[in-house]
Amino acid sequence: MRVTQTPRLTSCGTDIGSASQYEKGTVTSGYGHLCQFEIEKLMVHSNSVIKMWRDYHVASGIPIPEIVADSFSDNKMEATELSALVNQGIKRATVPALWAFEKTGTQLPEVGGIFLVVDGNGEAVCIVKTTRVSIIPFNEITESQAYREGEGDRTLDYWRRVHAEYYKRQFETLDLNFEESMPIVFEEFEKIFPETIK
Repeated sequence: MRVTQTPRLTSCGTDIGSASQYEKGTVTSGYGHLCQFEIEKLMVHSNSVIKMWRDYHVASGIPIPEIVADSFSDNKMEATELSALVNQGIKRATVPALWAFEKTGTQLPEVGGIFLVVDGNGEAVCIVKTTRVSIIPFNEITESQAYREGEGDRTLDYWRRVHAEYYKRQFETLDLNFEESMPIVFEEFEKIFPETIK
């Protein structure tokens, strides 16, 4: 678990202060996934988020750390759709731009780190653990990696189109320019809670 100090709260690259403690339930994007919705610069965790985070750690027999919660999109409808794909085990990776980490001073995800996935309304969906982190040029992503990310029709063509569009939107707020060869952070993860009933 990568909780070595109180992280800074960031949303779409904007530093908005120090995170409060777990009991206050404030949002932190400590793992630098796709940004929280721009209109929600700072929000209080929903009861479902607090409960799932507590239930997981109590069941695991470990102390309850500060909540780390994230969504996977810059709009609410898509965030809900993608969170469902994660919960179903279809989406098993995410690909933030390395330049965005560098521009905002956000720490890269680390293997073994966990975070709670929320839907577009900020409600808890599941908890995942990072299993692998690779730095890969955008234009070297493979068919199998695009498939692992689990979005759309899971083809490389679809992946390249929607992610190029996303990076261009994101970079407008960061004063960056999209490039085909730019490095991205290919973060792979697995769902660890709640267990899927088969």
